[in-house]
Amino acid sequence: MNLTIISTRSDRSLKRIVEESGNKKLKTEVFFYKDLKLEGLKPKDFSKGFFILRDPYNSGRDFSGILRKIASFLKENQLLDYKTYTKYPLYEDKLFQSMFFKNTVKNPKFWHFKKPEDICINTFPVIVKKRISSRGKDVFLIKNKEKLVRV
Repeated sequence: MNLTIISTRSDRSLKRIVEESGNKKLKTEVFFYKDLKLEGLKPKDFSKGFFILRDPYNSGRDFSGILRKIASFLKENQLLDYKTYTKYPLYEDKLFQSMFFKNTVKNPKFWHFKKPEDICINTFPVIVKKRISSRGKDVFLIKNKEKLVRV
């Protein structure tokens, strides 16, 4: 049985997953999102075997387009978390999670801005994070609006 894992070089769990798949006698291949080109992905390349698509956000770059394209090629019995990826393709995205749960789970107040001039926060301090960040990278405690605009 073949298992393909697609991940990032900064994936802390990858080595352990590969080790366990070896213990189960799976022939395992690993590819990195960074090395894949969106336009080069073809359905026939994903027609056989099983796939684990790891978190594409933990590198600080947005590889979600590649993840979603690969997921669209795979059948339900090929992909771990198939139903999650097909029903909620942005489920790893923190903005999506905040919006999805805003009426059901108590969350801190949040804002999303594309340009510094759109910032309308007047209460400080605030915690700010880049949309594509992970495990504490690009997370800042900001004490005033001037510093917020610079982040």
